[in-house]
Amino acid sequence: MKTMQRAVAFPSIAGAQLKSTPIPFKSCVKILPNSSSLTLPRNAGLPPSDAIPATVFAAEPPDASVVVLISLYSPVAVSSSIIVITPLFRACFCRNSSSTKLNTSTIEFPIPKTSYLLMINTRKIIVDLLTKTLHGHFVDDCINKDERIAGLSQRDKNFIRASLLTTLRHLGEIDHFLTSYTKDKENILRVGVAQIKFMGMPKYAVIDEMVGLVEAKKYRAFLNTVLRKSAKKMLVRNPQLNYPKWMRGSWKKAYGAEKAQSMMEIMITEPDYIDLSYKGGKSERILKPPRVEKIDGYAEGEWWVQDKSQRFAVEIMGDIAGKKILDMCAAPGGKTAQLIDSGAIVTALDASEKRIEVLRENLARLKMECEVICADARDFSAEKYDIILLDAPCTATGTIRRHPEMLYQKNVEDVQKMNAIQSELLGSAYNLLKDNGILVYSTCSLQYEEGEGLMKKQTKWELLEEKRILPCDVEDGIAGAYIAKLKKL
Repeated sequence: MKTMQRAVAFPSIAGAQLKSTPIPFKSCVKILPNSSSLTLPRNAGLPPSDAIPATVFAAEPPDASVVVLISLYSPVAVSSSIIVITPLFRACFCRNSSSTKLNTSTIEFPIPKTSYLLMINTRKIIVDLLTKTLHGHFVDDCINKDERIAGLSQRDKNFIRASLLTTLRHLGEIDHFLTSYTKDKENILRVGVAQIKFMGMPKYAVIDEMVGLVEAKKYRAFLNTVLRKSAKKMLVRNPQLNYPKWMRGSWKKAYGAEKAQSMMEIMITEPDYIDLSYKGGKSERILKPPRVEKIDGYAEGEWWVQDKSQRFAVEIMGDIAGKKILDMCAAPGGKTAQLIDSGAIVTALDASEKRIEVLRENLARLKMECEVICADARDFSAEKYDIILLDAPCTATGTIRRHPEMLYQKNVEDVQKMNAIQSELLGSAYNLLKDNGILVYSTCSLQYEEGEGLMKKQTKWELLEEKRILPCDVEDGIAGAYIAKLKKL
């Protein structure tokens, strides 16, 4: 199939502006012959407006002059991830009827008599996102910024996220398994094995879809052979293979081989819970939760999402009612909310304007207020505080269970870089704290150097209390963390 590098301009439909934006056609759709007319059930999830912007793309299949693809942002004959194109069509925005029908009465354009059924290929998207993630991008950013995903059904979105995270969690085991068949660790193969071996999907469906993503016959044959052979062989589990050597070595040294093994086993499993912090100090773990906004009390601002391990940084302070407290690296605001809820007079500080906006939005939903400042804590000056909370930037290896991309984006050099920043922030905190004031230092890192090791190097602080939390300390799992309570000397 030849991909057109130009876009086709259309007049507006019911006030909707049709943009002319070209994209590689086969990168996201599969064309299948269909009947010459079709009526689909109306999609209940369509936007409420009758005038929805629609994006138009063009491409040339072998037996047609032009085929037009209308994006999923448009309510034009959309059902889940399916779009229907008919010859010489118009879009009927039938809000009060049970269907959206295409006919040939309005826009005239040279399209062949045969209509086409076009389906967004979710597996192509997964492979693309895996490639981006392994090149340093975060999973959430990749998913949120991919325009192909925006109009998909929630079921398709969940499938994409689950497939991507599963592949990342088991990438070491998958690559080791594939060495029996090939030296090439192609992302198409990785996703295929993940879906067959770890998600239990029908192997023939997975193989057919994966092989269909490529055009070259030799490469299609190669993929088909490797996936079919690997589907028949048992994959022997070894969780350690999913962790870089430097990382698992540091954990064995710090916590012992048995603890390290338990950590590695639980961190590659999908977390089936979220922890909520309620106003008034109560917390709750919800197993198999619905979407966050569907949980009772969300709109009313009765609670916020906060992993159980992150609560200890505020709890270790004791009674803080009326205390003047600086939250040095505050965004996205979970601990800030906890401080406010405990009666403290809080200043929330963060260097990122984007993250500050998220913090403001979170506090607004919770109907909480405090002083919010966007500034680098290393350059910040103010009247001295009774208590400072320094939730320091770190390698975040304690969050691998929810963010498995960390396995491929962190290295020893990152630990050293974070150590330097953490030391600078400790110096700034010292200058901003009253004499004999209290500093609570915390990270979500499992690296000894960012916790206990760093505290042993401090000469201006008295260590009053420290707590190390490992992911295997709780039966269902918990985010890794380190918390230290220090007194200024």
